[in-house]
Amino acid sequence: MMDTLVVQKDEILSYIFSKKAIVTPDALSILATRPDYREIVDSILSKGVFVVDADLVRAEIVSRGERDETPAVSDVSPETEGDGEATREVVVEKSRFTPLAKEYDARIRVFDEFDVTGKSYCEGSVEDFVRYFNDRFERLSAILRSRPHLNLKPLDRLPRLAGEEVDVLAMVYEVRESRKGNLVVTVEDPESYATVVIPRNDRKLAAKAEALLPDDVVVFHGRVSSSGTLIVQDIYWPDVSEHTPRYADVPLSVAITSDWHVGSRLHIEKALKKFIDWLKGKVGDSKSRELAGTVKYIIVNGDVVDGVGVYPSQVDELEIKDIYKQYDAFARYLDEIPDYIEVIVGPGNHDAVRRLEPQPAFAKDIAAPLYERDNVVLVGSPAYFSLGGVEFLTYHGTSMDDVISRVPYLDYTAPQEALKEYLKHRHLAITYGLKNPIVPEKRDYLVIDRVPDVLTAGHVHKNGYCRYKEVELIVSGTFQEQTPFQLEHGHVPTPGVVPVFDLSTHKVNEIIFYRGNGGGEA
Repeated sequence: MMDTLVVQKDEILSYIFSKKAIVTPDALSILATRPDYREIVDSILSKGVFVVDADLVRAEIVSRGERDETPAVSDVSPETEGDGEATREVVVEKSRFTPLAKEYDARIRVFDEFDVTGKSYCEGSVEDFVRYFNDRFERLSAILRSRPHLNLKPLDRLPRLAGEEVDVLAMVYEVRESRKGNLVVTVEDPESYATVVIPRNDRKLAAKAEALLPDDVVVFHGRVSSSGTLIVQDIYWPDVSEHTPRYADVPLSVAITSDWHVGSRLHIEKALKKFIDWLKGKVGDSKSRELAGTVKYIIVNGDVVDGVGVYPSQVDELEIKDIYKQYDAFARYLDEIPDYIEVIVGPGNHDAVRRLEPQPAFAKDIAAPLYERDNVVLVGSPAYFSLGGVEFLTYHGTSMDDVISRVPYLDYTAPQEALKEYLKHRHLAITYGLKNPIVPEKRDYLVIDRVPDVLTAGHVHKNGYCRYKEVELIVSGTFQEQTPFQLEHGHVPTPGVVPVFDLSTHKVNEIIFYRGNGGGEA
């Protein structure tokens, strides 16, 4: 899947209208991922057409020698008018629904060593913090040390290496700007502290350094000044190398969801029921129903309920005010899902587990109904598992708020770009002590040791997709309307839009189950 650069749709519409042409919604969604949309539109219009549709856009992309990897979009939502109520139900074909997924056994393997569930022994002592950061440093250092041609020197040797070109491997303690505009970075290793300088006149390096965060473990390459300070010439993160993805040998799919927020007044029951009806083959055209029949797994990646007491005055926004009844209502949805489909469920910041990360799986005393279902697998956050041989790393995504606020080129319109940072830094919550609280466990479960085939998160209620070094990055949306908080901060969610991931091809199909206030436009 191509890397996604979100272009404002108004900008594209203005350009196409200036050419006295029109564009279909599906084509607009594809063009919004293309920085070269002007060239694509010009080429299509040069053929004498005046309606730019999705098929023409895809054909143009293929003609440029690229694979067509834009998510295919199917809309099984009711048509709506201004009041948001359905005016026409989806026509359902009468042919018999024979799901392919029912013919195959589930193949799930959970890698328990990456899940904190049942293994949290932290007491919050100084020793816990020291052990936690040493574990992070050692594991990320091992990845960096595997890079060839490094001339690594310990920090305490720098004063004796004036004039030499060296590499140092260190954890970032602080990044600040000097009076001259240079970046001054305080770094540390297990033995010593030092200061390195990133010159402001190296614009390419300065742009790269925008992603440098406290608690990063990186290699700085540069030349040592006469005063023993390293003048940085390049920065290396423990980034993934080119990954060889795994593919399933049968054409089964995974529906990737998160943020159902059951119990909220803004929970969109009709969209979730439409999703379940689609899984049963009750809605959609023949092509859409064929895709529904391939769904063997569903991921529910946190915030399955809205919770109680998560933020001040939340009680006024709750339809179900009892946390146990919220999980009962969630379980009733799961009862409606065909029993041949396996459902993998993890926690989020609204759920009744500890707020601090890593988060364990739901406890039986809170979510007892989930333990009674044979087709439900409970995991923590993060969690690592394989489905049909394809490996997934799931993380609810709460730290995206911290990463987006600290890295200038990130924003909430393209949340998949934050997932690239997770892989580049090989960590799911890079900086300790910001809004996202972290438990200093003996092992840092947020380090990405094993490179997955698919990294998926939720939390921001905004769908987003791209591929980074052959790893598929998928941010799932929500089954909740735009909240007052999101409205206040200008966040526009995409409710009722479910990405369906083909395990045999890694193709993403978007299925739209809702078009209402605040989102749902794929």
